[in-house]
Amino acid sequence: MRIAITGANGHIGGNLTRLLLAAGHQLRLLIHRRQDGLEGLPAELVRGDVTDAGAMRLLMGGADAVIPVTGNTANESS
Repeated sequence: MRIAITGANGHIGGNLTRLLLAAGHQLRLLIHRRQDGLEGLPAELVRGDVTDAGAMRLLMGGADAVIPVTGNTANESS
């Protein structure tokens, strides 16, 4: 299954990503600012955030499922 995930570099998203990869799924991951812990994983990375319509279209294009794991980033500083 082709699965798109937002928030893959967070604690929950990172663990979910590894479980889904181990189960044989193809993943496309939305990466906002950092890709901590995702280096070397066999997954496609898409740069952007959930408010970027173009990045979201790219993330979800051709996906069989979308798993939103993004935390609240409204109060984060750039």
